[in-house]
Amino acid sequence: MSKKFFFAKHHRKLAIQGRHIVSDSKKYLELLSPLLSPPESVSKEWIFCDSLDLNLPFETLIKVSRTQSPRYEYSGELNYFDSELPFERILIRDPKIKIDLRGRVTLKSAMEEIRRFEKLKSVLPYVIVRFEREKRNFLGYGGNLILDTNVRYYKPDDSGRMQLLGIDEFTHFGINLRNYRDTFSLLLNRINKLTSNLEILPLMSKRWLAFHYRGESDRIPVKTEVDGYEFETKIKLDNHNFPIISESLPSGFELCAITKNKSIRRYYKGNHVNIRGDQARWIIKGKTESIKGVRVRPEQKIDINVWSLAAHPELAQMTRIKRRIQIKSSHSQRIYTISLDRCDAYGKIFHQLEIEYNGLEEKFDNHHSTPESSDLPKSFLPMKNFIQFEPPAIPSVLKMDLISEIIHIREWITEVYNLEKESKTKRKWLLRSRESLLALRSLKSILKND
Repeated sequence: MSKKFFFAKHHRKLAIQGRHIVSDSKKYLELLSPLLSPPESVSKEWIFCDSLDLNLPFETLIKVSRTQSPRYEYSGELNYFDSELPFERILIRDPKIKIDLRGRVTLKSAMEEIRRFEKLKSVLPYVIVRFEREKRNFLGYGGNLILDTNVRYYKPDDSGRMQLLGIDEFTHFGINLRNYRDTFSLLLNRINKLTSNLEILPLMSKRWLAFHYRGESDRIPVKTEVDGYEFETKIKLDNHNFPIISESLPSGFELCAITKNKSIRRYYKGNHVNIRGDQARWIIKGKTESIKGVRVRPEQKIDINVWSLAAHPELAQMTRIKRRIQIKSSHSQRIYTISLDRCDAYGKIFHQLEIEYNGLEEKFDNHHSTPESSDLPKSFLPMKNFIQFEPPAIPSVLKMDLISEIIHIREWITEVYNLEKESKTKRKWLLRSRESLLALRSLKSILKND
């Protein structure tokens, strides 16, 4: 996706905070320097809170934050609940609660303030983000350019100490034009002309990147019995606030982990790509075989270079938020994921529940150890054209055994929650949503010209 398309298609969100990454950050700043004031530098720390079952609505944001100027070197041994370093802001954005308190408080006091609300009584610090920020004003246009570097993600333990989850080795850029929408188009046109030789991609918020890192740390590692295949079934869902939690699971299953994440998903001919930050995963799916409503198909996942996407025009793009509930069969020891998906594209929202086979739990002595920078996930391969692949055939007894367990989970969910099976795929929904938007724009253009 070209930079011009990104800015044009996301202008309403960009007018508030247009998060993006750039193929060459140093060159980007050099090209924009005539538009920018000298930088103001600070250190920031954000703590995002959630309940351990992650059952709050996806749009609920709970953040406690502080800023240190000049830059402050936080210690990894800092105990949050005993620290005298004050926090300065408590922000709650929820469909029914909107709070923005500013003042100097300890984290303990901040959590007491948050838990005054009945629906937030179980929340606790879930992920921590620390980073260095530079802010540069746009001269003559209003608004500013934000540069966040050295972004690190942590998981707090019960004592308030932290475990490093991940480090972003790229610069987070943001364009903030909250109060300057009248100059918005002029500024973006100027940016497009100055940076026409660079690639720009949309970027998720630090909150969702932090949830991704935490989820990768918490979820159970597995080894599949059917390498190269996907087994899954879908269920219709009217909204994403589905109340499945640990107290209520299908018979013969136990809860393993609950995680929540968000990704940008682009669809191409024959495949799609999930994007998080500077990481991209190319997912190729083969021909589907449907057995009793369970979809079985070849699937291949390859980490690719995110910047190679620019050479491949996509069919459509959406964002997807997923709550993943990993459960394990006490009989077979297999792990399955119940996923609650919220897809957002072209002004439409689509909810769906999926049940997918993961594999057998893979045992490690220390799979939650602190990662080094060189050990963190990276993109490796360039984007390729779609390749048809055929993994080895699955033994029929194993295939039917997996299908039987998936059906058992599905029947329990549909009966307990009065839901129905779903045949629609995300790809079909997305392409239809895009076609509807293009048809509406075409109609508006005709009416305008008349």
